[in-house]
Amino acid sequence: MPDRRLSGPARLTPAMRLLVLLLAVSAALLAAAPAQALSESRRFGDFAIDNWTVADGLPQAAVQALGQDGDGYVWVGTQSAVARFDGVRFETFDRERTGGLETAMADGGFQSADGHVWFSTRDGALRLRRDEVRRFASAGMPVRVQAITEWPAGRMLFGTPQGVYELAGEALVPTALGSIDASALLGDGATLWVGTRGRLLRIAGGQTRSIALEGGDDAAPTALQRRGATLWIATTRGLWRLDGEGPARRFDGGGELLATQPVEALCVDGGGSLWAGTATRLFRLRSDDGVEAPSDEAFVRNPWINACFSDREGNLWLGSNTESLFRVWDGLVSRLTPQDGLHEPFVWSLEADARGGVLLGTNRGLARWRDGRFDLLVPPEALPDAAVYELARLPGDRLWLGTRGGLRERVGNGVRVPPGAEALEGAQINAIVVDSDEGAWVGSSAGLFRQHPGGPIAAVAAGTLAGAAARVRAVLPLGGDRALLGTEGGIYEVAGDTVSAPAWAQPLAGRMITALLPLPDGRLVVATLDSGLAVAADERAVLLGSEALPTLNAWHLVLIDGALFVTSTEGVYRIAVDTLPDPRLPDASTRPDTDWVISMAGRNQSGQRARCCNGGARSRALLRGDELWLPSISGVLRLDLDAIGRDPIEPLVHVEAVWHDDRRLPREGGAVRIDDHHDRDLRIDYTALSFRNPRALRFEYRLDGFDADWVDAGERRSAFYTNLPAGEYRFRVRARDAYGRSVEAAEALPLVMVPHWSEQPAVKPLAVLGVALLAGGLGWLAMLGQRRRAAELEALVDERTRQLQQAKDRLEQANAVLAAESQTDALTGLPNRRAVFQQMPSMLARHPDGLVLALVDIDHFKRVNDTYGHAAGDQVLRDFAAFLRRSLREGDLLARWGGEEFLLVLGGLADEAVPARMQRLLEDGRAQYFELGREHPLHITFSIGWTRHPLVPGAQGAWIDVLELADAALYQAKAHGRDTWVGLAAGPRADAPGDSGHPGRRIAERVHEGRLQWLNLRPRLAGVPRSGRAG
Repeated sequence: MPDRRLSGPARLTPAMRLLVLLLAVSAALLAAAPAQALSESRRFGDFAIDNWTVADGLPQAAVQALGQDGDGYVWVGTQSAVARFDGVRFETFDRERTGGLETAMADGGFQSADGHVWFSTRDGALRLRRDEVRRFASAGMPVRVQAITEWPAGRMLFGTPQGVYELAGEALVPTALGSIDASALLGDGATLWVGTRGRLLRIAGGQTRSIALEGGDDAAPTALQRRGATLWIATTRGLWRLDGEGPARRFDGGGELLATQPVEALCVDGGGSLWAGTATRLFRLRSDDGVEAPSDEAFVRNPWINACFSDREGNLWLGSNTESLFRVWDGLVSRLTPQDGLHEPFVWSLEADARGGVLLGTNRGLARWRDGRFDLLVPPEALPDAAVYELARLPGDRLWLGTRGGLRERVGNGVRVPPGAEALEGAQINAIVVDSDEGAWVGSSAGLFRQHPGGPIAAVAAGTLAGAAARVRAVLPLGGDRALLGTEGGIYEVAGDTVSAPAWAQPLAGRMITALLPLPDGRLVVATLDSGLAVAADERAVLLGSEALPTLNAWHLVLIDGALFVTSTEGVYRIAVDTLPDPRLPDASTRPDTDWVISMAGRNQSGQRARCCNGGARSRALLRGDELWLPSISGVLRLDLDAIGRDPIEPLVHVEAVWHDDRRLPREGGAVRIDDHHDRDLRIDYTALSFRNPRALRFEYRLDGFDADWVDAGERRSAFYTNLPAGEYRFRVRARDAYGRSVEAAEALPLVMVPHWSEQPAVKPLAVLGVALLAGGLGWLAMLGQRRRAAELEALVDERTRQLQQAKDRLEQANAVLAAESQTDALTGLPNRRAVFQQMPSMLARHPDGLVLALVDIDHFKRVNDTYGHAAGDQVLRDFAAFLRRSLREGDLLARWGGEEFLLVLGGLADEAVPARMQRLLEDGRAQYFELGREHPLHITFSIGWTRHPLVPGAQGAWIDVLELADAALYQAKAHGRDTWVGLAAGPRADAPGDSGHPGRRIAERVHEGRLQWLNLRPRLAGVPRSGRAG
């Protein structure tokens, strides 16, 4: 073997040192400390996590290699091919894309100082950047590359079973240590580390030192990572660490799994945490050596992390052999959950504690968060209803607890009924508001009440507020005995015992008002359940609907530093207060500046999806320092206000490709030339690399020499041009991020449309003369051919008519097929939701006496997927759908409603026949077994919730609203042990006057009034059904 010794930086000439310096500066700029690195103070469960799979465009499910090139693209190596990712779309670089280059089974991932990403392969290495993928292999027999590093800068080294190789020209050549299996490499300043079975080799200053893995003779290093003064060693026998001069010792701080299992990925994020991936668990080692192993609930089961790295924005990327690609990032929110000691995750209300803590009204009593721990202050059995719906601190350090069944005051370690609150027994307490006289107003489902200082609670305007207006949701004291009320029937003003409806509030009549917030400038903001917001002033109001707001649902309003924060069941959005309309002005704008802060659908500027927020009473949010606390059904969500609008680094904008006639055109001398004179249609692809929220980016492009101005493309990442004239052009593109900043691509793309000979300037005069000479001759030739053409034209018309009729027939057939497909669930072959909406009018017409609506849900279906795999789960869904189809009568409707939930619509069933029908369906299901190709067939159970539409003969309303009753019944069936049915039908007082509105709302109240009744429900009532959780 040639003597090409690893002697480190001493080998560099002055010219090479200059090159190294330039490369190092370039790498430093790219890898500068990320603007939003992962915070070490956050638990893994508080991070935002995104996941991409084959369904999103990955060429294959198992991700084994990751890296980011100098242009900002993330490269993903899978078992079938590599792919390039810009945050929105994956582009696969397989044999077809690379001109025959094999890119399968890429492994590892290393970024060199010049901005290239390197992947290991079975017979060499891949180098990737922008549009270029190159393969490097040994000149002789192929060698398997196991590790890649750069040492010193500019010199690429490769670990193989035959020692260390280096890149020389276009080939990998052996350089040293040919007798060892070099399974891991790390260039570490002036030192090169080489991992081989049972030991490390430290090469520095021309000297090589061997360091044993203490007690690990059979441990083969798989990855090396420097963090501070410690060198971390991933091996086939767990994780090791080397501090100082050694020896290397096994790390036992992560338990037996991390100490013994193969560690297949190792990286450090921008916040300083070390991440180690194994087949069964992901581990996080903080800089203080604290270890966190995310649970299956916080992450995924058996994640099998093969690769990881931290990108320029501080995102942590994880490649999984089973779950594909993950991105982990700080986000805006953190949660307090049962993991922190909270006894009940369903939180309704929040209030500041007198001693610096936070009081939480939950679905099961009152809790307190103080000094990093939770305490249960009032157990549910001490309250008239377990749900603490509203909280309020009153003068004199009193605390009132508003429940869904009455009012209590906390006294010492117990509770008492405040004087006069007996009138509120059984009522839901929606608002407790302290006025300027230190008295309190109480809005409830039983009307309005007030307590004057030192006096008892007494009803206000008793008997005057009736119906929906008696259900008071919000109270705004106006001074003295006056108050503005937000009710479930609109806005009213109370003065003593007199009640009136303000004229300006007439457009809100019949609407459920959820919050009232006065602004410092005299305007009043009104929030509604499903009709958006209103802004009122000087007896005038401006309504803001779907054209102005991101959602029509609003539960709470909070004013913070010139921004109005609005909570809803879809998340939290904010409005710049100075852009809200002012009804006092003649031209009040109705287009305020709004943006999502957190969103269940990930529509906000940060891109984070977070489940928030509960409806409830007045105390639906709490501003605490630089955090906004919000209740949810999965604990308390804490929104970091300082992180909102925090500037990320600018996106990198690129022109990617020019397409003509379905062909990607090459660049010649930096320009793209098009010499097709018959087809001058082009598609130009471009992108911007920003992974925090790539879908929030908006694009503009311009073709200099053709476009007079910038063209707004919105989210689209392609530009289209048709019939471009000959000439030279420059294509430019720029991206605008969620913060309003515009960034243009560093380089414009030159385009040359090569002129046809007929477009040359000298040809035009000759063409004019030729046309004049031909004109006369063509005239008489035209007359000779006129008769012949007339006959031909007639024949042609007949032929075209026949072809058009055939095309029309084919189009009708295709439309019929598409219509059927659009209304059919692809997995089960059952009708889907769209089909149900199409068929229900005819079903209702055929059955004027009403229909039974039943929702059927497979019990514990997630376990089937987790245990047997998604393919087996799909087979179970198909077989279960076939069973239901066999169980129905002709004329009944069966549809897949979503996931493992199915909808049955049954006609011609009398009320007394429905229970037997449901019980027979359950018994038939218990006899079903599902063959999954295993030794024992699978047995499953399911639950049913049903109701009838209409509930009573002649009742008005939409079937889709009544279906929420079946959904609530299904919830109760699940909560009462599953494998059962529960019905929710008309009660004995269903025909009583005074009940109107949405049938799926206020279920518990309607059951209590006798308007609805549960069927087959044991006495224990389980929580709040889904249709009632909004409040």
